[in-house]
Amino acid sequence: MSNSLQRYHCEQVAGAKSDETRQRRIDKAVALFLAGKKR
Repeated sequence: MSNSLQRYHCEQVAGAKSDETRQRRIDKAVALFLAGKKR
């Protein structure tokens, strides 16, 4: 995965204000990775 794509996903998770939103974004990112998609 490229550096810019890694940064994108990290910023999406880190930018979440609530724990629920953070967990939802982590779950979504993991699902995308497992499906072989980038975004």
